[in-house]
Amino acid sequence: MSKRRVILSYILGILIIIVIVLMAIKPLVLKSLTSDTMETKKIEEDEVNLSPEVINSITDNKGSITLGLNPLMEGEGITIDSNNVITILYGGTYDISGNLPYGKIIITSPNDVTLNLNNVTINASSAIAIEATKEITLNINMFGQNNLTSSGSSVLQTPGDVIIDGDGEMLITNSKASGIISNNLEVNNGTLFINTYLDICHNIQINGGVVGAFTNSKTLPNIAAGESHVIALNLENALSDMDELQLLNAETNEVIYSFKPVFVVQSGIISSPNITFSSYYITKNNSYGTERLQINNQEILEISESVNIFG
Repeated sequence: MSKRRVILSYILGILIIIVIVLMAIKPLVLKSLTSDTMETKKIEEDEVNLSPEVINSITDNKGSITLGLNPLMEGEGITIDSNNVITILYGGTYDISGNLPYGKIIITSPNDVTLNLNNVTINASSAIAIEATKEITLNINMFGQNNLTSSGSSVLQTPGDVIIDGDGEMLITNSKASGIISNNLEVNNGTLFINTYLDICHNIQINGGVVGAFTNSKTLPNIAAGESHVIALNLENALSDMDELQLLNAETNEVIYSFKPVFVVQSGIISSPNITFSSYYITKNNSYGTERLQINNQEILEISESVNIFG
């Protein structure tokens, strides 16, 4: 019995020593963890609160954003809050992919920004999907299929210019207000489809690609002379989401462009490399059959070398 007691006393002594050691090092561990956490927080705050001089000097930053319920970000100059509002602070180029079921992207950089959208979906609800707060040039390169939707004041907004390029597609829809609010919208390539309740945009220049932009309003954007032919349409009878509109070559009956509205359409613009100097007419197809439409008070649209824009 005495030997067993000695062994138990020995084990108990060891346990007491272990407890004393753990209690002694606990404050050091907690201090280390707290220090690391505070350092991480400090880096984030320093990034957000950089002086204007530093922010103004950054023009070629690179970063990437993978959208989702918990977006992932790589690179500096990008922050996100608890409402999934992603802020880009530095000028430069950002690769963006994924689906943002709620939230928005806001650009506060005073320098130009390029967004490479690769199969991006943003549902901004009543917010603006992509917004630049300063008068910069916002370059958007489209890759894959992209979808931006909002029921707020606009889907894409900036006091500066927007330049759209790339070989992908982008759908911009707004059931209650405007599509793009900017100084100028320039389209160089890709496929762009816009369907809005109010203004499509203010000013547009189309140099390439395929563009179909339609609105429930009778007000069309100012169309600047670009490198592509643009047909502007004012419909006598509105199209619904049950209709399909087709633009056909009057000489060959070839379908040049077709679309089904997301919302009611009363006017719009169509541009495509397939629109050349020729004659065109438009039909509306639905369950009741096909009907040729009167566009701009005429049935046949003539595009000649001297006249390539109809309004």
